[in-house]
Order: sequence, then C-alpha cells, then structure tokens
Amino acid sequence: MKYKHIVFDVDGTLVDSELKVLSTLRQAVIDMRGVDHPVEDLGWAMGMAPEPILTKLGYDNVEPIIRLWERYLIEYQEPPKFFDGIEQTIMQLHARGVNVGIGTSRIYAEYLADFEKLPLYSYLGTAVCGDMVQKRKPAPDILLCYMEKTGASAADILFVGDTLFDLQCAEAAGIDAALAGWGTKLPASTACAYYLKRPQELLEL
Repeated sequence: MKYKHIVFDVDGTLVDSELKVLSTLRQAVIDMRGVDHPVEDLGWAMGMAPEPILTKLGYDNVEPIIRLWERYLIEYQEPPKFFDGIEQTIMQLHARGVNVGIGTSRIYAEYLADFEKLPLYSYLGTAVCGDMVQKRKPAPDILLCYMEKTGASAADILFVGDTLFDLQCAEAAGIDAALAGWGTKLPASTACAYYLKRPQELLEL
C-alpha cells in the first residue's frame, strides 16, 4: 500500500445520501421561506457547502435556513446506505494497518448521528468535518486540518471523493485524489490520480 492514510469524503463516496441531503434542503427552504425547490432540480448542489447553495438559489440572510437544514439532517430517520463494497474495503484497509479517516463538509453532529452507532465506526479514525474549519471544500482546510491532527504528510494521504470540490480540495492541499466512480457524476476522464470503479480497487494501490 503506497499510502498510510486513506481519507474518505462521506456523501456520494461512502454513502448514497442524495435523497437525504436534497429532501432536507428542500424542506428547510419551504419552512423558512415558503418556496418549494423540487428535489429533482437540486442535484447540482451535492458536494457544495450550504451557503453557496442557498446563495445560488437566490437567498440572503441564509444562516437561519442553514441551521434548520442541519437540524433536519441530524434528525433524518433513514440509516445511511453504504455503496456496495465500502464497508468490507474499510475493514480490510484497517486490518492492513492503513489509517482510515474522514474529510467531509458535513457538520460533526450529523456525522456522529449517522455513524457513531454503527459497527463500522470503530474502523474510522480521525474525522474532520465542515464545522471544524474556516472554509469548506473546495478550500484545502479540511485536509490541512487532517494533517495537523494526525501528523501525516501530504505524501502519506490519498483522498477519495466524488465531486470536483473534493478533487480541488485535495489539489490545493498537495494530496493525491481518487475519484469514487461508484458515486460520482463526473466522467472517467476527469483529471485525478486514480479513477476507481469499485471501492475494492483501493486495496490494490
């Protein structure tokens, strides 16, 4: 294994959470502003930080909407739906002595609400979430914070994500990036260190 740390994005990489993210966003906007943005029209928002999403939708004074959206995300009742092969791959990476980390724009409370009670949680190490840093992706802050917390160098880390924001975050931090082909909407020709068709391919690096 070339890398000592494999850091995963969450939404669209570990779990198929598009319905969760977009349906709670829709409901928060309805409840705060009385406007209905259909879920099928919001796919572009996946991977973006909350403020730019709401700004693009045409809203100002967005903090109250964001707080309500975060509450709905934490309270969401459906358990996370892992992509095929993710859980087994993480357990095998852990067994090989690879540090498995998390780098997500989610807030920490939402990450814990979904993962803390799952058996897989014990295999996950350092998590850096969007509310732990000044700037979310595509800024490098999440990965820079991960390096600061773990002492890992950029060369030690592979960041696995599904969006252009993930790739830009890794590039800005000087870290290799792998595109999660099982969850991404980006083409296989997208510039990155690795395009992975299946999570298990991480075990071959």
